[in-house]
Amino acid sequence: MKVKITQDCTQRAMITLFLTLDAYRIIIGTFYTLFVPQLCPDTHLVPRPDPMTYHPCTLEDNVTDLTLLNKAALGLNAATCFFMVVGFIQEYRREQWMVKHLEVDQHKPDSNLKTEIESYEKLKHSLQHKNHRYKQLFALIGVLSAANIILSGFLVYSYYDGMKTTTTFVTNTILILQRVIKSITTSRTCEKEMKAQSVYLLEPVTFNTIDPDYKKKPDSVSEIQMIESPMKKDETAV
Repeated sequence: MKVKITQDCTQRAMITLFLTLDAYRIIIGTFYTLFVPQLCPDTHLVPRPDPMTYHPCTLEDNVTDLTLLNKAALGLNAATCFFMVVGFIQEYRREQWMVKHLEVDQHKPDSNLKTEIESYEKLKHSLQHKNHRYKQLFALIGVLSAANIILSGFLVYSYYDGMKTTTTFVTNTILILQRVIKSITTSRTCEKEMKAQSVYLLEPVTFNTIDPDYKKKPDSVSEIQMIESPMKKDETAV
């Protein structure tokens, strides 16, 4: 029992750590309009320079005196970030539920849970519901992320500040796409094959059996006899 508690605590701690790191990186990454280097025109100077001169955009520049395109891009940044956070919360709750109710058994195939969970109607329904919501949410996040990348790309390259603009934009885009694609792929597999795959543990992990604390126990004499009967037959055969 102590080993089981230790394993659960370790898994929960790892999930929380990876979620926190992921959330921080993705939240920064979705706000292209704020954190990708850009050049802003010196329109505040009087008289205005001719030809126009530029300076590196500050955070204040990126949130004040915005054009319609700036406002649209910033709004889409915020919407994508919001749904990303909702997606992470949904993932976290799903992972915690799996740690509590399921277990990883190295001696059983990953597909074992699909068969075993048939005897646990409540757990089956709960897992199906969580996998379905997980898939729907990240499908929406995928659409928002794609739109955010396209619109933000158009904006930041209107204020291009050399290779650092390209490097930061591409890095953030790769980070977001990898994370979103991973969640979408996992959610589709889990819903289709009735699996409980973890997104956050260090190695790809599939919870493939019911946690011992939630497994059914023989609660009648007939059930006990059914379990003992095959053993007696084997002894007789010997």
